[in-house]
Amino acid sequence: DGSLHAKGLRLAVTAGDRDVLDRLVQLGLELFGLSAQRDERDAGYVAVQFNSVPLTMWWRACGFEKQRPSADHAGKGWTPHVPDAILHTNDRDVYAAFVRGLFEADGTVSAGYPSFSTVSERFSRDVQSLLLTLGFVTTRKVDEAGSNWGTHPRYVLRLLNVAAATRFAEQIGFISARKSGGLLL
Repeated sequence: DGSLHAKGLRLAVTAGDRDVLDRLVQLGLELFGLSAQRDERDAGYVAVQFNSVPLTMWWRACGFEKQRPSADHAGKGWTPHVPDAILHTNDRDVYAAFVRGLFEADGTVSAGYPSFSTVSERFSRDVQSLLLTLGFVTTRKVDEAGSNWGTHPRYVLRLLNVAAATRFAEQIGFISARKSGGLLL
């Protein structure tokens, strides 16, 4: 997961997923020439920070930032979306990389099937459409508010069957060995 600040980008990685942490640090250096600052947190995750105003400006210019729900909104609750910069590529590899990032951040493997969760109904539908574009049929369920996700319902996308889980591993995959190891193959 992560957040964008005026002075940089902060990503939160589960403390046990060192392979994900190492990959993010490597990408920051290779793509942007930025060294990451790592901060182990008591809550079971590591904060990876790339402190760079130009990176923040580029991130916003590409449309990667979450969208403000209304003109006068401040604070939390910005809306996730599939950025136009991703959609306009019309490139399966770019779509797969974007989906991989989403499933790495807000996905899990349950009973051998990958799933993705969000509190935004619109975003869940957009991700479902993107997965369908890649040839992955999903089911979608709604977990009512009051769960550990707070006061909003949670929209959960799950791949349809074992064959889809196998193709997911081959065509999209996870960075995390922990999540990859849970897939039914």
